Amino acid sequence: MVNRDVVSGALLLLLSIGYLLNARALPPGRGEPGPAFLPTTIAVLLSLVAFTILVGGAIRARSAMAAGVAVDGAASTGGARWFAPFTAILLTIAYAVAFIPLGFWMSTLLYTLAITWIFQRKRPLQLLIVPLASTGIIYLLFRVVLGARLPVGPFS
Repeated sequence: MVNRDVVSGALLLLLSIGYLLNARALPPGRGEPGPAFLPTTIAVLLSLVAFTILVGGAIRARSAMAAGVAVDGAASTGGARWFAPFTAILLTIAYAVAFIPLGFWMSTLLYTLAITWIFQRKRPLQLLIVPLASTGIIYLLFRVVLGARLPVGPFS
C-alpha cells in the first residue's frame, strides 16, 4: 500500500507541518496581515497539496493491490521523474531562504519557473505562462488586495 506518491506526500506533509509550526512562532499582525500571514498561508496550502498527494497515492496503491497490478509512482505523477517531489521540497526551502534577499518578484519567478520546469518540461509554453501568471496573481492577491508589504530585493 506504499508507492512513491505515498512516500513523497508523507514527507511533504511532515515538512509543511514543521514549516507551519515555525510560521506560527512569528508575531501576528494587528489590523493588517502580519509577518506570520504569508508563511502560514503557504504552509497550510502546502499541507493540503501534500495530503492530496498522500491520499491519492494510497487510493491508487490500494486499487492496484486489489487488481493484482504493480503500482508505478512515476506514472501516477504524470511522467515526472521520481525525484521531482524531493527537488520541489528543496526548491521550496531555497525559495523561503531567497525570498527577502532577492525580493518577491525575482525569487517567485525563479521558484515558479523551476517548479514548472520540473513537472511540465514537455510543455515549453507553460514555462513562460505559468511563472508569469502565478507571480502576477500572487502579487495582486498579497500586495493589492491584502495590502501586504513584499520584499523588493536588490534591484528596486
